[in-house]
Amino acid sequence: MSLEIDNFTIVVATGAIVFVLGTLFVFMWQRDRRAPWLGWLALGYLMGALATLFLAPRGNVPNLYSMGVGTAFLLLAFGFLWVSCRVFAGRRVIWLPIIAAPTLWMSSFIITGFSEMVGVRVIVASLPAAGFLLMAARELWLNRDEGLPSYGPAIGFFVSAGFFFAFRIAAVGLLPFPIGGLDLHPAAMATFNFVIFFHAAFISFLMVSLTKERHEAAQRTLAESDVLTGLPNRRAFVSDAERLMRRQKNIHSPLALLTLDLDHFKLVNDRYGHDAGDRVLGEFAKVLTASLRYEDLRFRMGGEEFCCLLPGLTLREAHAVAERICDTFQSTAVEVLGGTVRCTVSIGISSTDICGYVLEDLLSEADAATYEAKATGRNRAVLAIAAPKVPVPQTVGKVTEIRGRRRA
Repeated sequence: MSLEIDNFTIVVATGAIVFVLGTLFVFMWQRDRRAPWLGWLALGYLMGALATLFLAPRGNVPNLYSMGVGTAFLLLAFGFLWVSCRVFAGRRVIWLPIIAAPTLWMSSFIITGFSEMVGVRVIVASLPAAGFLLMAARELWLNRDEGLPSYGPAIGFFVSAGFFFAFRIAAVGLLPFPIGGLDLHPAAMATFNFVIFFHAAFISFLMVSLTKERHEAAQRTLAESDVLTGLPNRRAFVSDAERLMRRQKNIHSPLALLTLDLDHFKLVNDRYGHDAGDRVLGEFAKVLTASLRYEDLRFRMGGEEFCCLLPGLTLREAHAVAERICDTFQSTAVEVLGGTVRCTVSIGISSTDICGYVLEDLLSEADAATYEAKATGRNRAVLAIAAPKVPVPQTVGKVTEIRGRRRA
């Protein structure tokens, strides 16, 4: 009798904790509808708590109701955990596996003697459970490029939980139920419930942490983005430029910087209105995006001023990029109320080849080159000239003498 009470208490206590976690997720989801994965997570935890109501009185009710219905709800719980990770990763819900797993499990009870075949039950239940947990880890793994700090630990705990259920299959003939398929033992019951509780607690914590980190990243992106063009703003430039500068210095690779200033932009605003000016800025942002590589960074510094960071490019290569931007933007027609606007841009170019790995020097030299481009006719790209602060190859010395060419 004491054994039954102990097992009953262990299962009920585990279910109560899981129920509390599920209720908390419901509350969090109600408060934050931007996080639908919390709703699926809540459903998974509540299904797990419901499963314990059927599993706890094992031995006092028929196996069909305790092990049958209880395990079916447990499989639903694991299925909804997988869905929560899938929704977190921005993918659609796939219902077939969620419905198939508990349905096939319950259908197995039609087989004569299945309810008494402990080892077979462990295998049939553990296969989909391990599958759901490992698929949940896979969903997060595929989305890890988002760069949230909690991705690694969350993936690790889902993999650990999946391997635990896979281990049950291997231990069917070696360990007592519920870890293996031998006769029930209280130590095995306590261990099984501890492992479930341990993973449930940490997975819940890590999913909340991922949600918090995503919201913080979104706020940070919003704070560091220009609403009009969608480009990062000056605030983002400060942090990104310093980080990129350090990386390029560590790998001994050059970094080119472009400062870009739209020509006669004030006249566009005065003649056609600020809406027209906004359209011009938006089109120029598109030109920048189309003209640069994926790894190049572009920023709107304010007004009609932009800046680009080109890692790995020499002065000559950066000059070719700037020329391409000038040519493309000059040929871009912007339709505005009252006519068609064509604008040009003046670009100053500096590089670590001549300025060293000092951001302030790069900016000041590029700004000076931009002023020179404005003073000598606009619509051109001008290279900064400065006394070399690092050894400069002979080819670079020739490039520094290039001046912007006048355009039609």
